[in-house]
Amino acid sequence: MNIDYLRTFLTLAENGSFSETAKEHIVVQSTVSSRIQELEKELGQSLFIRSYNHAELTLAGQAFLEYAKNIVELENRAIDRIGLVGQFSERLTIGTVYAFHKCYLVQGTRRFLEKHSDISVRIEFGHSRHIISAMHQGKIDIGYSHHPFRHTGFQCDLVCEDEIILVTSKQPTDLNECITLKDMETLRIYNSNFLYADTHNRIFSRYKAFQLDIDIGENIVPYLLNDDGYAFVPRKMVEQELSNESLFEVTILNEEIPSMKNYVIYKPTSPKRKLIQQWLNEVVSD
Repeated sequence: MNIDYLRTFLTLAENGSFSETAKEHIVVQSTVSSRIQELEKELGQSLFIRSYNHAELTLAGQAFLEYAKNIVELENRAIDRIGLVGQFSERLTIGTVYAFHKCYLVQGTRRFLEKHSDISVRIEFGHSRHIISAMHQGKIDIGYSHHPFRHTGFQCDLVCEDEIILVTSKQPTDLNECITLKDMETLRIYNSNFLYADTHNRIFSRYKAFQLDIDIGENIVPYLLNDDGYAFVPRKMVEQELSNESLFEVTILNEEIPSMKNYVIYKPTSPKRKLIQQWLNEVVSD
């Protein structure tokens, strides 16, 4: 049974979209269809009920889902184990969103590596949807996401919340220390993608175009320095810049920006559960 076909099946089962699955696996949509058809041919059962723009698991697909997860997870563990022979006792694969890694994981990971010299740690980066998908497919052992993942067999806990603030490198004056949402229409706003969708759509138009739109929000800071642009960022991410006054906070009157939530996701029944618990206890600190 082809492991790539199984991974494709798991992604499609999760998102129900052939086009999104194709993007996730960096293939054309027809390849996704072909892989699913080959699986169905091999199993002798239809795995999905297909409609124009959606795919839903059949009863056979639901029955096959856990087996597919187990097969993929077993292969991942086997590859890990073979690569570790003679070097490390175990490998822990961490998936994380970019800003959380920068703000919370770097120092803790260093301490963990120093304390556990027999453990190999792999860190993979992605947006929340990619982290959740990788967790669901058994590609990672621990995932850090800005969005929760409530699913049978997984534990999802809120780690912390980050205050989101508006910053600029422009020296504060009476005119720009405090502004209103109306004032923002005249400002040069850069989109950092740190706002949740409903907040973004309330402050801006859903279809607003920005002169600068950054896919990975933590990379917005260099563009703000010595510039007249403004952007929403987590306070913790720019603590140093605020301290040395290379960036300044701008207060928005009569408006509360929801904080950015950080979640940790893992499987309590994982074969690596003791190691996972060690990581959770030792690594993240505010």
